[in-house]
Amino acid sequence: MSLKHRKYCMYAVMALTLLAALLANFTAGTTQRVFIGATVVMIVAMVTLWLALWRCPNCHRFLTGLNVAKCPHCGRNLRK
Repeated sequence: MSLKHRKYCMYAVMALTLLAALLANFTAGTTQRVFIGATVVMIVAMVTLWLALWRCPNCHRFLTGLNVAKCPHCGRNLRK
């Protein structure tokens, strides 16, 4: 999976997390608890994806930030 596709995957999970949080805010009772639980699960998934996938394709070390132009460790240009 390319770094570009990894970034889109992260954005999709972030959007779903925000949607679940907003829906939890506008509902009540059992439905609200379901959306809060879904939000927590998606936050855990987002952090897991970020730690597992957000790595340099050259040196495989962790990248800091979402808009990284070059790897801070090996110097490889990440934008093509």
